[in-house]
Amino acid sequence: MRARTFGGVFSALALLAGTAAQAADAAAPAAQMMDGVAARVNGDSITVAEVMAEIPNSAWLGQSREQQEARLRELYGRTLDAFIDRRLILAAAKAQETKLQGWVLNDRERELVDSRFGGDRNKLLAALTERRISYEDWRKGLEEDLLIGAMRAEFVDKRVSVSPSDIRSYYTTNRAALGTAAGVRVAIVTLTEPASGKETLAQFGDRVLKELDGGADFAAVARQYSADSRAPQGGDWGFVQPEEKFAGPIVQALAALKPGQYSRLVRLGDQAYVIRKVEEKAATTLTIEEAWPLIERRLRESQAESLYREWMARLRRGAFVQVFELPRATAAR
Repeated sequence: MRARTFGGVFSALALLAGTAAQAADAAAPAAQMMDGVAARVNGDSITVAEVMAEIPNSAWLGQSREQQEARLRELYGRTLDAFIDRRLILAAAKAQETKLQGWVLNDRERELVDSRFGGDRNKLLAALTERRISYEDWRKGLEEDLLIGAMRAEFVDKRVSVSPSDIRSYYTTNRAALGTAAGVRVAIVTLTEPASGKETLAQFGDRVLKELDGGADFAAVARQYSADSRAPQGGDWGFVQPEEKFAGPIVQALAALKPGQYSRLVRLGDQAYVIRKVEEKAATTLTIEEAWPLIERRLRESQAESLYREWMARLRRGAFVQVFELPRATAAR
């Protein structure tokens, strides 16, 4: 929901959330393009660099040049919209003379210092210096976040209203989708050819199975021998739909097991697996009482999104907003 963007991309809290390394990762590809004006809102400019600085480098990992370009344009458009919305809301707050009392800002700063820096304000100042952000700019951003929150509460949150009949109607229409899917909780020991060369993979697997057959705890065996990333969790995959996660032989082995049982060795390529069906659950449908909080939250979020979009549309109609096209091939890395 776009309204939430202000809490993550632009908030003063977000300026302190990462380390210097994370700040570098969040650096925009702006250095690879000439900066320019992305948009103008009532005479104020939003630069391309400002927008690009909010788009993390991780957005491009493992993508082709064409995919990078498409992904950039998607994220750039959403981020620019959020910048424009922010300027419009702050302008509306100024026009109606919405102001914060000093104690509100001071209390919020104190909360952030307590939660992020153990109550040590000097650590806040050091973090700002590391991020090359002045205390005055940070505090201004904090004030803007609070103003935006107050404006949203007034024009969106206070106007959301979900009635019991709305909830009942939603339940009647969407009952089949309100529940939990059938699933199987799976644990796996993944074995690879021993590096020592003293035994084959089959012999290694037989040795592991002998330990399990002798009463060894499956999770402990997985932590000791398993070669995949879930070994520290005792090989636990949690609840899954096996057909979506595993190859056919593993799915077939699972189907033959009862909860609590484990399979014999399943060979796939240069690896072997011992699969345990920890537990199994059938699909369930929530009663209206069980689904009530979920439905109410969904309806509130949907209504808030609609009210927010209507509010932004009104603000744009009463403002001068000019958006400039982003040049092509800006996503080249």
